[in-house]
Amino acid sequence: MPSVKNLYLILYNLLQTFGWTYFVYKSTEHFHLKTDNSSLDLWHSVEHSLKVFQTVALLEIGHAIFGIVKSNVPITTFQVLARLLNLWGILNVSPTTQKSVGLPLIIIAWGTTEIVRYGHYTTSLLKFPAILQWLRYSMFIVLYPLGLIGELIDIYYTVQYVKGKNIWGHILPGWMDFGVTYFHVIVALTCILVPLTPFLYFHMLKQRRKILGGKKQTKVKTK
Repeated sequence: MPSVKNLYLILYNLLQTFGWTYFVYKSTEHFHLKTDNSSLDLWHSVEHSLKVFQTVALLEIGHAIFGIVKSNVPITTFQVLARLLNLWGILNVSPTTQKSVGLPLIIIAWGTTEIVRYGHYTTSLLKFPAILQWLRYSMFIVLYPLGLIGELIDIYYTVQYVKGKNIWGHILPGWMDFGVTYFHVIVALTCILVPLTPFLYFHMLKQRRKILGGKKQTKVKTK
C-alpha cells in the first residue's frame, strides 16, 4: 500500500502525463484536421491545455521546498519560472509570437520532454521497470537546445512587438517611474536568464552520467 505522499505523487505525475499527452494530441489534431495550418490557429488549439498543465507545475517548487521530493530547489524554481515566463510573459502577450516558428518548436520540445519525464516518474513510483529511464536522461540532449531555440525566437518576436508600444504602461509606480516599460523588463530578464541555461544543461548531463553511466542504478527522483 503506497504512502499518502507516494499516492499524491503518483496522481500528480499521472495527471501531468495525460495532460501533456492531450496537449501534443491537440497540436497534431490541428495539423491533421485543419485546412488552415497557420501557427496562430495552432496557438488557439493548444493554448488552454498548455496554460493549465504548465502552470500546475508551480506545485513542483513546493514539492522541492517542503521535501516531498529530493529535487534541487534553485534548479527546479529556475526551470518552472523560466517556462512560465515564456508562456505567460511572452507567448500570451504577442500575437506575432503566436504565429512564429518558435511555437511549433516549443510544442515538440516541451511536449515530448514532459510526456517522457512525467511518465518516467509515474512508472518509477509504481515500481515498474525503468522502461522510460534512458529516454528521460537522453532525449534532453536534443530537445533542450531545440526548446531553447524556440523560446529565443518567441522572445525576439515579442520584443519586436512590444517595442515602442505602451504594453501594460510603465511598470513602476509614478513616484519611482524612470520610464521602465514591459520592453525593458523582457530584455533585462532575457539577459539574466539566458546565460544561466548552459549551467542547467550541464547539470542534466551530470545527472545522466550519474543515472545511466554508473554500474549501480541510482534511485530516480520523482516530482
